[in-house]
Amino acid sequence: MQEQQTLKPPPLEIGFLGWIKKHLFSTWYNILLSLVSITFIIIVFRSVFIWVFFRAEWKVIPTNIKVFLIGRYPIEEAWRII
Repeated sequence: MQEQQTLKPPPLEIGFLGWIKKHLFSTWYNILLSLVSITFIIIVFRSVFIWVFFRAEWKVIPTNIKVFLIGRYPIEEAWRII
């Protein structure tokens, strides 16, 4: 009697890499769409990161917090909100 060996699937067909290959890079248009989307996300994330940490003027937030919270609501009626 011979023992049967169980073969493992190739590493690119299971797990995270398998999922990426199957869903994002399965056809030429999925590859194109994935690359365009990834590029767009990187550009937007980089721009937001630079603005948040280097260019934004965060000092105005504590100074104008009441205006940010209630907008141009009449100040006489602000007691209803706060």
